[in-house]
Amino acid sequence: MQKASALTNFAQAQIGFVDRLLLSKRDLVDNAAFDALSARLTRINRRVAIRTFDYGKIDLA
Repeated sequence: MQKASALTNFAQAQIGFVDRLLLSKRDLVDNAAFDALSARLTRINRRVAIRTFDYGKIDLA
């Protein structure tokens, strides 16, 4: 349990410092699940830009 908590803290710290998150496999989750994830990520880092892509194709502009 302690190891999982440490990994969660590490992941939250990483998300807290980035300015862009690239999320793959968006097509595999429904809108409600994606909206919940986006809200959680935004709570961790309010300035983060969340970009999604499918099949490895993304416009990085």
